[in-house]
Amino acid sequence: VKYKFKDRPDDNREYIGMIAQELKKIIDEAVDINTSKYETPEGTIDIEETYSINYTSVISYLISAYQYTENKVYELKNKIKELAK
Repeated sequence: VKYKFKDRPDDNREYIGMIAQELKKIIDEAVDINTSKYETPEGTIDIEETYSINYTSVISYLISAYQYTENKVYELKNKIKELAK
């Protein structure tokens, strides 16, 4: 998803990321759930569940998925060569 930070009005950049709740369904251990407290001019905001992604954990899954896919492509190419004979 693409997003902008609401609490950074001077930052016009668009960021790219993932939705932690969606990722948790697939790679549970890559998502942390914490509580947060923010101080604002209007008072304190307590958030019970703040989801965050541990992108370092996600990288190992992506590499593994890439390796698996490469192996499958290699196997399928060999099958095609055998069938073409």
